[in-house]
Amino acid sequence: MPSSPTAFVRENLVVNATKSRTVPSGAKWIITNVVLSATGTTAATVTVLIDGVALIPGVSIPALGMFTLDCTQVVYAQSSVEVRNGANGAVSAHVSGVEVTP
Repeated sequence: MPSSPTAFVRENLVVNATKSRTVPSGAKWIITNVVLSATGTTAATVTVLIDGVALIPGVSIPALGMFTLDCTQVVYAQSSVEVRNGANGAVSAHVSGVEVTP
């Protein structure tokens, strides 16, 4: 089973924005790192979900602050990874890991 390091989500999210990605058929993702940073002078609240279940439930990030999570979470084909920014500051979101294909 070949695997390759991949950035699943790499986005700048404005207020009330959502970015969602779906695992392709026949593949699975292993999320290993999540980095969230509030890019402005206002705190931000961010939620990261895997297939609708919160991995990071509404974490508050101070203005110009950063949140990091090192983990090992498997996400199967046709499942989604979603990053939601709340009603305050802008956020940069990076979700990375390994894509495994048959």
